[in-house]
Amino acid sequence: ELLDHRNGVFEIRMMETTLSDAVIEHLLRAMAAVGRATTAKVLMIRGSGNRFLTGAREAHHRAVERKLYRAIAEFPYPVIAVMHGDATGAGFMVAAVCDFIVCSETANYGFSDAAAGLLPAPVQAVFEERFGRTLAADFLYFTPMSTGEALRRKGWTCPIVPPEQVDSEALSLANS
Repeated sequence: ELLDHRNGVFEIRMMETTLSDAVIEHLLRAMAAVGRATTAKVLMIRGSGNRFLTGAREAHHRAVERKLYRAIAEFPYPVIAVMHGDATGAGFMVAAVCDFIVCSETANYGFSDAAAGLLPAPVQAVFEERFGRTLAADFLYFTPMSTGEALRRKGWTCPIVPPEQVDSEALSLANS
């Protein structure tokens, strides 16, 4: 779903929270539409319910092949990941390439999952660039799944708020 919050703030609200070929295609099309909007200033990407987005190895490879991560990272306007709920694997990578992330204190976040075929080494450089070497190493290798509250205690500086404040925090960030 593509929403116009006015004042140049657009939102892609994902109804499906598993990164699939269809979700990738819809995200790319919605981003292209916002990119063409003459009034656009910022884009928020939001999951639904208790999930932002999840995806195992195949989803990650499809996102790389379809250049989804690149499209987000190179989007001409700031992109905010609005994460009320869990973001794991390829879903967390989608958030990691956004310009800003707003997390819930109670949601679970992680990338590495050997059982799902998601190994940290191929993405380590991206995570180090985005979050710094120490936080990236902890996130990828030592504590592969953390709540937002645990990330805040470890020094993450993105907004990490109670779940009921995620929307208002993201909208405030978008408007600023």
